[in-house]
Amino acid sequence: MIPAEGRVGRQVSPGDESYPLVRQEKGAKGRAWPECCCRPYVRRCLLFDHNPRFAECAELAARSAFSLVICGLPFLLPAGVAPNLDSFVDSGFYAVTVVSFIVLHIKTNLGSTMAATCSGLRGVVLAVCNAWCMFGLFPDGYTEEESIWVWWFGFAEGLLFLITIVHLNFDTGAMVFSIKLFSGYWMHFLKIDQEGFRTPWTPGFSIYKNKGIQDLTNVVLGAFLTILIFLFPYPLTALQAAQEAATVMSHEVPYILRLFVKYLEDTKSNDYEQDRIMRNIRRLQRKGDSLSSNVEYSWWECFGWGSRQADRVALRRLEKVLRDCYDSIHGIWSVSELRKGEERGKHHLAMIEVIRVRYLPLLNLVEELIEQVVFVGSITQFSDAQKTEVLRLIQEIRAEQAMFREANGENEIASIIQELEVVHTVACHMMMVINGFVRYAEKTMQESNKASYLCDMEGFGFRDLFKGVTSPGCNTQLSAECLGVRYSMRMIFSVLLGFFTGYSGSGMVTPGSPAIAKATATLLSKFPGSALVKNLNRIQGVVLGTVFGQLLDTIFHRSTACSYFNEVLLGCCFASYIFATVFIHFYVTDFAIMGIQMANFGGTEMMTGGCGEKEDTGKAYSKITTNLLAIIFIVLVDLVFASERASDMAAAKSQDLWVTIKLGAMDVLDPDKKVTLSSVTLETELSRVESLGREASHEPRYHRIAWREQMFDATLKEMQEVRYALSTLERILAENGQDGAKKVPYFRSTVLQTSAVQQWAAVLREKFDLISSLLEVFSHETNQRWPMLDDEKVTKQFRVESEKAKSQLLQEIVRLELYKQGPLEPMNNTSFRDDPLCMLSIFLACSDAMLVLGCPGSWSRNGGGPA
Repeated sequence: MIPAEGRVGRQVSPGDESYPLVRQEKGAKGRAWPECCCRPYVRRCLLFDHNPRFAECAELAARSAFSLVICGLPFLLPAGVAPNLDSFVDSGFYAVTVVSFIVLHIKTNLGSTMAATCSGLRGVVLAVCNAWCMFGLFPDGYTEEESIWVWWFGFAEGLLFLITIVHLNFDTGAMVFSIKLFSGYWMHFLKIDQEGFRTPWTPGFSIYKNKGIQDLTNVVLGAFLTILIFLFPYPLTALQAAQEAATVMSHEVPYILRLFVKYLEDTKSNDYEQDRIMRNIRRLQRKGDSLSSNVEYSWWECFGWGSRQADRVALRRLEKVLRDCYDSIHGIWSVSELRKGEERGKHHLAMIEVIRVRYLPLLNLVEELIEQVVFVGSITQFSDAQKTEVLRLIQEIRAEQAMFREANGENEIASIIQELEVVHTVACHMMMVINGFVRYAEKTMQESNKASYLCDMEGFGFRDLFKGVTSPGCNTQLSAECLGVRYSMRMIFSVLLGFFTGYSGSGMVTPGSPAIAKATATLLSKFPGSALVKNLNRIQGVVLGTVFGQLLDTIFHRSTACSYFNEVLLGCCFASYIFATVFIHFYVTDFAIMGIQMANFGGTEMMTGGCGEKEDTGKAYSKITTNLLAIIFIVLVDLVFASERASDMAAAKSQDLWVTIKLGAMDVLDPDKKVTLSSVTLETELSRVESLGREASHEPRYHRIAWREQMFDATLKEMQEVRYALSTLERILAENGQDGAKKVPYFRSTVLQTSAVQQWAAVLREKFDLISSLLEVFSHETNQRWPMLDDEKVTKQFRVESEKAKSQLLQEIVRLELYKQGPLEPMNNTSFRDDPLCMLSIFLACSDAMLVLGCPGSWSRNGGGPA
């Protein structure tokens, strides 16, 4: 074993705490990321150390405000100050829509912003190309001299375009911008008194006066200027954000494991230590979510080419390792939580002491390895010296693993098995974590200094536009790839209703105005109920933004003669307003939609008009009226094409998810079934059900009682805990932990063949069936007493059956040849997965966890249940 004193920068000094409450700074042995010289000062000014999220949102708001002031100068400066800018604006190639496009596409980093802007650009290109096809056949559109069939041709062609855009798998940005822009072209074609525009292949076409070219130029300029926001004064990239998240998670995993050792070495559980572990697990979860999304968006920063793509591949591999680490940590938590009220015996304390003495030095080596292969500027570029150091660390870790494994032998079974359940679970998961990092390091070494120059399109291909369109049951799937026929009908009829209301015109609606159709396309959402709440937030943003923008513009611009002093004041107010509203958008989640709409409409109002020009209040009222009419039309169409409510879908999908978990648990206990690792699939389904639950909490309930949001969240939490226990069982029982493998032979042919395991499976199946019945509470939407509460089996605890089955299992196991008294030889001295005693402990602990957990929340503690 390598002495602890020999570690440099990793071991705490003898005078320090063994388990410091505050993380100590890591040593400087690893490679550091290159960082812009001004970034630390910016973060210090924004108090990043006090509140990182505040600092990040404030930086995004400051970048947006400064950039939009620069982009808005052609509209803020008085006419004649910059003649070249005035000419450029008058040409139509630079309009207020450029600034509006920037506001609507500001995201959190370069990758996500590029994805959003490219989506909008794709939609504009589709709309312009389709309009050119229409006007190419009939350059003036429908006129009094033309046959009525020209009008019907325009209507049919526009309807076909609308159906195509809505029903194909275009993302939301492309769909919304294509419909918004095409609505204007469509109105120009169908309305007699509207002027058409020329196409590139018709006489009279001019690139300087063509509406389609102007719209394309505006969007391209908007996309380019939006991207610049995230490049200066230093880049804010998704790849860097992913690396930072990976760094935090890689620091967090060893730290949490140390906390577990500290928590388990006491004779009784410590609530303070338990709470500290839970806080760090939540922190690990948040960073895991950001790592996944940032790795995905970082494709746009390299387009699947070069060394940055190689870094993305390595980060995606690391993401899987960290996700497995997270599952392992939660697996430890689930088992230790069940035993927190029990006194810890001498065998437990003896083995946890071995883990403390043997494992912590091993964990120090792993942290040094993490520094070498994770905390770097490019995680696939290594020098020869760095390669040598990584290989040395891997060899030392393997040697330490063998010593750690040899120090954990046990000979007794029946008398100590329950006492060692938690310790064996901890030891096994800790070794899984270490093996995961070691395998990642070995794979990284194999592919080091080899950039990936093969372009990975990742869903950007033409075939993906049709994904999910013709699949069976498309209208009932929850995935983003399949919007469904019913959703398409809602979108199409809502847009058509808004379009022809503007086509006819009445009262405050100007005849021939496509504004209502454009607003309708922007406001539509997949779930009608939650869309109503979101649209009310949008209308607040429209009203407040319009009023604020007009008020500030009137005070500093329209009500006065042109002067630099007033223009400077207006510019300062514009910057402050954009900063405040964009900050609200990023920082205050509940008002994110309202914040961005305030920025859009308020900023637009400040940039229209000139000095001393009288305000046209009718336009402001028209914007508000347009959005109100759009919301009314959406609600009316939703009543006709009422799709399944989010709450009904959440209740149904939670039932389906629980059945999937049940089938997985039964397969694990079946000796003849191969092991299918279901952790990732179940995690994805849980995320979808959780998303439906959030949508359900925002839908109007009318005559129904309020959605049981707190109880539903508690139910999903319990399902998540069962998933962790099931995932641990699958990984420990599969040969070499491989997906699709048979169960380990000596467990498949002995333990799973006993009658006690079959009895255990019957008890578990009965409990799962009972939970399925209890999950129907989310479909009970009245104040009347729920009939299920009168069923006596609801109160069944299953503890007696559980203890009886466990006792019988231990009695049968003691008689098995494999578990006779005497030394138990593992097949692999670096893996606890092949240790018979360890496997038995984890099997019992995780099976017990699935039996005790899986309750749809205690109604007395989680918001109450039905009467």
